[in-house]
Amino acid sequence: MTSLADQLRLLLPPVSYNGLAEGLSAVIEAEAAALDATTAQAASVYDAMFPDTGSGLSDWERVLGLPDLCVADDVLTISQRVQAVVSKLQARYGQSRAFFIELARALGYEITISTFRPARAGRAWAGDPINGGDWNFTWRVNGPAVTINHAQAGVAAAGEPLAAWGNKQLECRLGQLKPAESILLFGYAPFDQTLSLLDALPSIMSLKRAGAGTYMDAAGLLQIAAADEPRFDYDPVTLQPRGLLIEEQRTNLFLNSENFAASSWAKSSYTVTPGAPSVKGDNSAFTLRGTSDGISPQLFQSCALTGSLAAVSFVVSSAGASYAYVQLQGAVSINTAIRAIVSLSDGTYNTQVFGTGFSTPLVFVSSLGSGRFRITLAGAVNLTGENIRGLLGASMSATSVSTVTMAQGLNAECAQFEGGAYPASYIPTTSSQVTRAADVAIIDVPVGFTRLTYQYDDGSSLAEQVRSGRPHIVPIPPAPKRIKSILMAA
Repeated sequence: MTSLADQLRLLLPPVSYNGLAEGLSAVIEAEAAALDATTAQAASVYDAMFPDTGSGLSDWERVLGLPDLCVADDVLTISQRVQAVVSKLQARYGQSRAFFIELARALGYEITISTFRPARAGRAWAGDPINGGDWNFTWRVNGPAVTINHAQAGVAAAGEPLAAWGNKQLECRLGQLKPAESILLFGYAPFDQTLSLLDALPSIMSLKRAGAGTYMDAAGLLQIAAADEPRFDYDPVTLQPRGLLIEEQRTNLFLNSENFAASSWAKSSYTVTPGAPSVKGDNSAFTLRGTSDGISPQLFQSCALTGSLAAVSFVVSSAGASYAYVQLQGAVSINTAIRAIVSLSDGTYNTQVFGTGFSTPLVFVSSLGSGRFRITLAGAVNLTGENIRGLLGASMSATSVSTVTMAQGLNAECAQFEGGAYPASYIPTTSSQVTRAADVAIIDVPVGFTRLTYQYDDGSSLAEQVRSGRPHIVPIPPAPKRIKSILMAA
């Protein structure tokens, strides 16, 4: 970049004056230095108009009467002195919640504010504090137990600490500005805390479930948890923990979900043989083979559905067939259906819709290891006045149902038919339908925490405001997800 002195030399007449001559050059350099200093001073004056720049800090403190009682005994960093100036300027108006939150932020604190009310008949919940009349005028500032003010490049002075701690300014400044009739309290929570839910419930959590439920264990096998026992689910392929499984109530409408030889199952040209390796670690699965070559055998059961959403699931592996297809169709109107054809090598699939009795097919394919897949087909049911058939068959085509030979069979188990838009965990049945009760997970929110963020195993999350110091029911995820952790924040 051309210096100011060089620019001044260019203003001289090119022949009459030699700007590099010793005497003239010294004069030009002196004038350029004076102009540079004036420019810098002008910039400093401009910066000093804005208190958050740190320029003119001593003048701002003099005008505002700083340091005042809130900071008189403290050794403040430049950054904290700037925060004190900004907060005092902002403190000239306002009494709202938003005003005090912004005022605290100007001081370097992130807070929330809680208000209270006395208990009222017909409005108070069991377990609510009674609270006397003074609580109408009480408010509490919630903040972290320790707030760290870090040094800022371009603002901090040489020799200052890289960080400073303390809450004195917050309490003093808000105490000065609170409404005169109010009672101000301060509640400090620890730093944000994360509760892991990978393999055990934290001490502040409990779980209730009126009955058993299934989950995948650390060995990748299907297990049954007793009533009220938390289900910590694992990926059956990687064997990595996925988190706490909590679900809404669901009913498996299929009878004999683990016994395809039972009469409740229609076996159209299928021979079913027990003794195949199972996802439970035993040999309780069934092998399905056609009764002859060149046919399209099917296994199915019809159920009375309440509601307009259905999901049918089977755990399937290949016994010679390249594809399995799962189908929802009318028990009477058999020509209207939705179908998913799934590859038993990689889990990819295609869907088909026939007629108008069903719509919006959704397919869920979960690899269970050892070549097994849990295949679920869900969809909207537009039929009325008839049962719905859940069906399983084999194919050698990815795009249509082909004929198969007797050698092109399936291993199948864990059949489930339920109302809903997505699959729930497997619910074993025998001669009658079985309902698995909902999980009710409760967290006793520690005092000072008002926000919970649930981290799910699919990478998504859900945040919600909660009441500090009160029990809170953990929301059930709206899809088949597990809770890996809960982040608690003030």
